[in-house]
Amino acid sequence: MMKKRHGTRTMVLLGLVAILVLVCALNLGCQRRDRRPVPPAPELVAPANGSTNITLRPTFSWVGGTPTEFYQLYISEQTDPVLYVLNGQPIVITEEAYTLTVDLQPNTTYYWLVMACLEYPTGHIASTHSEVKSFTTGAL
Repeated sequence: MMKKRHGTRTMVLLGLVAILVLVCALNLGCQRRDRRPVPPAPELVAPANGSTNITLRPTFSWVGGTPTEFYQLYISEQTDPVLYVLNGQPIVITEEAYTLTVDLQPNTTYYWLVMACLEYPTGHIASTHSEVKSFTTGAL
């Protein structure tokens, strides 16, 4: 009685499929269709690093790069800035400048950075942040 066996071609094909799946899983050469480059880090312009007597509602400006879809401003009295939110929501900034709509504290040193963001069709957001700079607000 003869046993039924897989042919050599079938075994080779199954082996190649397994290798292809493994290579793609390890991301060794297979590119996802939604892979886009990471946006470049923004270059902060104003307020200048270490500047003093800055208005309580400063205008932040920077130079971005391509590709970038939107920016987020991070600002804090700590050296590790946190995401700036207004009414509990992060602000999506599509220009290379943003003026605060609420006052900062007078005579206070703040640290800030800008995050450049690019959203993938899958919903994943790639981002790159600028260096951290500081400024000090003026009196009332």
